[in-house]
Amino acid sequence: MASASKAPRLSDRGSGRAQTVSPAEIVLRRRTDAFCAATTFCDQTARLIELFAGIWLPLSDRVFQFSLTRWVTMLEQDPGLRTRFQKAWQSTVASLDSVGLFAEAGLPAQQALLGETIRRIFRRFLPMAREEADTGRLFASVFASPRAVQRFLDMDGELFTRLAAILWDEQGLAAFPQVRGCLHQALRLLAARVMGRGTSTAVRPAQHHQQVERSPFYLLVFTTEAFLASDPLNSRFERWQESILACRGELALLRLHMEDAGVSTAMVFELSSMDAALDRMEMLAATLVESAGKPSVAARQMLNTLGRVSTI
Repeated sequence: MASASKAPRLSDRGSGRAQTVSPAEIVLRRRTDAFCAATTFCDQTARLIELFAGIWLPLSDRVFQFSLTRWVTMLEQDPGLRTRFQKAWQSTVASLDSVGLFAEAGLPAQQALLGETIRRIFRRFLPMAREEADTGRLFASVFASPRAVQRFLDMDGELFTRLAAILWDEQGLAAFPQVRGCLHQALRLLAARVMGRGTSTAVRPAQHHQQVERSPFYLLVFTTEAFLASDPLNSRFERWQESILACRGELALLRLHMEDAGVSTAMVFELSSMDAALDRMEMLAATLVESAGKPSVAARQMLNTLGRVSTI
């Protein structure tokens, strides 16, 4: 009788010992090789989505944990494959546009409450077409379900550090100038958004400072630009944080004013939107300041937040 078929066996590098490789591992290697071999940006993103969606989207949490751990281990144990993957990864990231993801994902985009509500309903049931280079498209494809998002949020620190060592670089954002540039642009856009809402006809009359040039919302654009132009960035980080605190103080005064003058639904929406924009700005700025070396606590927080809101 013919013997039963066995899983393929590969020799351990340098040891001569045979190692059984599971079908799942073969698929992981094949998809990784396909990404590394891609020659166009369109093909790179398609292969990258296939690889990471295959890891993150299985129905079984056990299969997900095995796939992610095995993929990380595979690249750790194969320096050649790891080098090829990192080269392809940096090439892909260099062509991605992350401004929308950083500055818009999960944040209200419309000044009108009704318009924002309708936008979110349409995006829930009729997802909008995304540009090929939009990083949000990759996030939405990989974190395509609440379960996939939760898996990322629940990833233990040790495994996250190992994964980050593959996807990150010792030079920090210096190795990813496109990402750094997108963080700068996102901060500028968010500062402009806060200024626009904070100096609007709906909000300005209720402000503590009646002159526009004294409004902390107006001044935020200038302090943000000075922060981004500083070298090193942390030399002006505390001063920039003071401008954020000034905006939050003005928001608190505006809420007190509403208690006396009456609650306006539109005003509540505007103030909540500015609060959310300030939160996002603090997260992005902290990521910029802490970007050297291994991924920082701020970077993990940013990824957790963007993962949560990528499909909203």
